[in-house]
Amino acid sequence: MYTFFLIAYLLIAICLISLIMLQQGKNSDMCSSGAISSTTLFGSSGSDNFITKTTGILATIFFIINLIIVNITANVFNVKNKKWENISESTKNFKNIKTYENINDIPK
Repeated sequence: MYTFFLIAYLLIAICLISLIMLQQGKNSDMCSSGAISSTTLFGSSGSDNFITKTTGILATIFFIINLIIVNITANVFNVKNKKWENISESTKNFKNIKTYENINDIPK
């Protein structure tokens, strides 16, 4: 299951990068190839709308899969290591530390 989500995550990341690179900038309407852009596959303004919607959908799926992968990884980590069962174990080393209340008591 983890491998499936990881592969889907990587494929969606590659698609997102490709779609973002294909998007035109805000001032791209002023380019000299205006006549060429009207004969494209999606029409003059259709590609912007299609690519923008697809990018949004893929970004949403990207974040959902990211949360699923993090959840799977966190559950596997907690089951295998069980580090957080007795958290007071890690504070035992700090009980023997000498503290100084006055700055003049610190050895030089």
